[in-house]
Amino acid sequence: MHITTETIEAPEDLAGYIEGLWVTSTNGQGDEISNVHCCLPNGAWEIILHLKDNRFCVLLDNQQVWMPEMVGFATNGSPLYWQMKGDSTLFGLILLPGTMELLTRRHTLLRTSEYVDMRNYEQPLFENMLQCAKKAASVTELAEKVFDMLRNELKDASHAAQYPYFTEAVRLIHENVTSPTLEHLSDQVFVSKRQLQRVFQDKLGFGPKAYIRMLRFREAIHYIRRNPSSRMTDVAFDFGYADQSHFIREFKDFMGQNPRQFFSNWPETSSVMA
Repeated sequence: MHITTETIEAPEDLAGYIEGLWVTSTNGQGDEISNVHCCLPNGAWEIILHLKDNRFCVLLDNQQVWMPEMVGFATNGSPLYWQMKGDSTLFGLILLPGTMELLTRRHTLLRTSEYVDMRNYEQPLFENMLQCAKKAASVTELAEKVFDMLRNELKDASHAAQYPYFTEAVRLIHENVTSPTLEHLSDQVFVSKRQLQRVFQDKLGFGPKAYIRMLRFREAIHYIRRNPSSRMTDVAFDFGYADQSHFIREFKDFMGQNPRQFFSNWPETSSVMA
């Protein structure tokens, strides 16, 4: 089975709300199933829509749980493991913190082990996205239409007016995930550290330091996947870790295993030194 993924980053006007979108497809027979893949923790929501009948599954308590046609989940502090069937296609939209509340008008705090059937929200936007995705001739065409849908949906949102500093703090973190401190963020968005911690806790279930930690870890892992010859000491330095040991401790905290054990599942990154 071969898996291909196309990704498109958010345009500038939506960068405070979404990270981007992706489309992943498999070839092969419908009864085949892929190896286990890992979605790294980043505190963001992902809305995943099935464009073919074959569903993907996530591993919860070591059991395969097959997902509904339109599903939403968040990875908060631990990875999510998943598999796809052959001859399947998934469309995913990555939402930054706070955006899910805007789109659903609900408080949407989830743990990693939880997911929701998006049809339960009775939000026409997601149904429209699904139909658009099934008809789109290319990922580029799909992105243009989905981005327009989001612009229309978000233009009347009151969240940004109520908590402009939260949206701005999230944007600043994504711009430079390796170096922001709580003090720097507080100064940049003109609220106290206590208030910034309070709104992050309310919206995400954890504070800005934990959010920065998750994003920094995810970016470091993505860098290693793109640059498999990287030395662990260089990765630790480039992403703001105190030293290699610090990075390895973070790796164990998030993934439950050291880098060598984790990357042994991907031959192209097996040269990474633990």
